[in-house]
Amino acid sequence: MERMILNYIRQNEMICRGDTVVAGISGGADSMALLHILKEFSKSNYIKIIAAHINHNLRGGESDLDEMLVRDYCDNNGIQLKVLSADIKGFCAFKGLSLEEGGRIVRYNFFNLIKRRNGSVKVATGHHKDDQVETVLMRIIRGTGINGLKGIDPVREDGVIRPLLLARKSDILNYCHEKSIPYRHDASNMETDYHRNSIRHELMPLLKKYNPIIDESIANLSKIAREYEEHITAEVDEIWHKYKDKASISYNELSREAPLMQKKVLLRKYKEICDNIKFQHAHLEKAVEKIGDKEDTTWTVSLPNDFLLRRSYDKITVESKKTNRATPYFEYKIYPGKSYVLSKIKIVVETALKKNDKKQKKPEKQGEFLFDYDKIIAIGEHIVLRQRKPGDRIRPLGHKNKRKIKEILIDNKIPSDNRDSILVFEVGNEIIWLAGIAASEEFKVTEDTKKIMRLAFYKIQEEINA
Repeated sequence: MERMILNYIRQNEMICRGDTVVAGISGGADSMALLHILKEFSKSNYIKIIAAHINHNLRGGESDLDEMLVRDYCDNNGIQLKVLSADIKGFCAFKGLSLEEGGRIVRYNFFNLIKRRNGSVKVATGHHKDDQVETVLMRIIRGTGINGLKGIDPVREDGVIRPLLLARKSDILNYCHEKSIPYRHDASNMETDYHRNSIRHELMPLLKKYNPIIDESIANLSKIAREYEEHITAEVDEIWHKYKDKASISYNELSREAPLMQKKVLLRKYKEICDNIKFQHAHLEKAVEKIGDKEDTTWTVSLPNDFLLRRSYDKITVESKKTNRATPYFEYKIYPGKSYVLSKIKIVVETALKKNDKKQKKPEKQGEFLFDYDKIIAIGEHIVLRQRKPGDRIRPLGHKNKRKIKEILIDNKIPSDNRDSILVFEVGNEIIWLAGIAASEEFKVTEDTKKIMRLAFYKIQEEINA
């Protein structure tokens, strides 16, 4: 078994020459075998081993005996040891967690603390093939996809490694006996209060009546699922450059991908924003269903942890419901010939007056427009810059009749969440400009115009970044 494990470590590049490896050691057969194998590996690879033991204080004096065994082994073999005494029951009660969940959180927090204090290190755990089979079964029972069928990863991105995944529990016990490796028996493993132990001691024996090698079948399923996922991941990597680190995903581009690729892209986008989102198959199915509906151009799909998947025309975004708030109402007075810095809405507004030299009738750049000044002052001495209101209308250039601003915004595919931030310029009771979108036919510059008013706006943030 030792040779198989050492080859597995090398094939998966789990540990490199000179690495520091933190080994999670409970005192049970699995972790003690792991520690012994790491010690053998270190002889020719010059790795530094730090054993990490947590006294969970769950089994009274038995927990103290676990700690004593680990201490003795490390002392006798010159292995550095870090020990944490933890009140797991109290922690779980405070957090509302099961003992399994709470114990796992405490363990990995302890490992990460050691990692931070020792620089870049690997964390090795004693998970074996039986654990792999039980994990896959648990996920099937709860509901999972192909990714879940992979089971336990041999190597995780955060540096956690599982060198014993090819070994059965029985192989590990035999190895400990052959090498005279001391270990402690954890009585809680025989209890059926925990879901995993129930699968181990009740479900697996039942399944073996139908298939004596069910554990091998499930392990092979896990291997096939891993190979499949690796292939799909490589395909997603090839297209991910179109979506990575962007505020939104192009609907037109994503809709051309196969449904499976759509799901993978959306999952990655979720992880960019929040790595704590737990998705169910139903969330992805709903998203793909919405993407397939080409007629519905604006929609949202609710996600866990107060997140939304939103489509607004060609943009698909993942956003927090907490930031999805309406723009507060704003209204300002603007006098012709002056400029204003409106920090509340992060907008600079400029107005300038000049004679009509007949040379310029159109604006020079986006974000500005030219108006007939005399027509404007004929109905009001100042301009009101405000947010849109229900029923707002404007007579756009080239039109004989007024149109609802809401219809114009929809025609221009302005996302519903952005419509209240569009600037409306009004004189008297007449809207002269829907900034950057539509100007009024009634106030445009003509051959008869004597004086021109230039009206322009730009965002403060854009100016700072320029």
